Amino acid sequence: MKKLWQQVRYVALCFMGLGCVAAWSADVFVMTNIPVSAEGKTAVEARTKAIENGENQAFVELLDKIVAPADRAKITIGGHDEIAPFVRDVSVANERAGSTRYFGSLTVRFKAEPVRAFLESQGVTFLSRLPQPALLIPVYKEGTQIYVLDAMNPLWTAMREDLPASRLFQFKVSSGADDDLLPAHEAGVQYNETALKLLAQKYHVAQVMIMSVERQGTVFEVSTRVWPKNSAPEAEVSFRVTDDRESATKICADLLSDTFRTMTKKWLYLAQNSAQPIQVYSAVVPIEKVSDLSRIRRKLQQLNFAEKVDIKGFSNKRLSVDFHYRGTVTELGEKLRLNGLILTSMPDENGELIYLLTEPQTLSTDAEAKTTENRSAVAEGQMPTASAEVPTSTATLPEPLPGYIP
Repeated sequence: MKKLWQQVRYVALCFMGLGCVAAWSADVFVMTNIPVSAEGKTAVEARTKAIENGENQAFVELLDKIVAPADRAKITIGGHDEIAPFVRDVSVANERAGSTRYFGSLTVRFKAEPVRAFLESQGVTFLSRLPQPALLIPVYKEGTQIYVLDAMNPLWTAMREDLPASRLFQFKVSSGADDDLLPAHEAGVQYNETALKLLAQKYHVAQVMIMSVERQGTVFEVSTRVWPKNSAPEAEVSFRVTDDRESATKICADLLSDTFRTMTKKWLYLAQNSAQPIQVYSAVVPIEKVSDLSRIRRKLQQLNFAEKVDIKGFSNKRLSVDFHYRGTVTELGEKLRLNGLILTSMPDENGELIYLLTEPQTLSTDAEAKTTENRSAVAEGQMPTASAEVPTSTATLPEPLPGYIP
């Protein structure tokens, strides 16, 4: 018999959490569609009791959704008095009430910081955000044949017939409309940036995931890629299985389940290794031309690995930005580098250490060489030597201090 997570059906492009009644929400601290019912001496008492029970149930389901399974049993939950301080607000739908009976459906929004503080005090691994919804592009390769949105593609057939449920990931699947065929094929086979962007816009998603299955006899090699690049490392996985069953569609259905399960494990691993308090790192971005300002703002707004990117203001050819990030400044610097931004440290006019954020092309060749040299020194535990040059675009800023090179 298939496991529970294989049995749950894909309904209205919205996944149900494992063991949860509430639907997936883009906000990890919001639980929706909580059915409630209660009896009381009066209609008001029945409604009050139902909402309290619903808040309790929503909190239980929130923990089931965001706490690592291995840690879930460590958390003990008291009565409603303990849960009530975590509730931000409640909205009710589909209300039906009698003189002593009440029915309804709740959406419960929890306060993010108190819940995080509670979970951190419990010493458990938990998720503070969920992956963004994504469009799935199925690519199936066998010999010299490559199928994308094609009736001969067993992976696409498996996705349309019974897309497995996921605790964390919400996917949409192309309908196979005529205007999807060419961009989907180009996106799946060539990782065409333009085609992927067009598909994302059409299906109103921020990300596109290409799932590729390559068959060689009884060996199936699975790999996934995500657009935009580096936006969701937890969703990029690869593995190989051997399966000699005749039905390629059934094999692909199981490969889908294995893929989502592998992605979930990777997500939890990343969460476990970044379960640190939020740090605020302030940086200045030198802006030589006002025309560059909107481009830099867009690039900063598209970053999704920080809890918050606060763009504070622009003056004196500098854009000020605060990164609210769970992790060290070294880890932040590496994430920024993967997204085309370079973070270095330098003193301000008062000698206080600040961070400078630039684009790679703003650094001179000598500065880039010095940055590489300093990275190696940091990796070996040595203090890097002072940079001899200031990037041309930052001539009005103090000379960089080598206290930090990501």
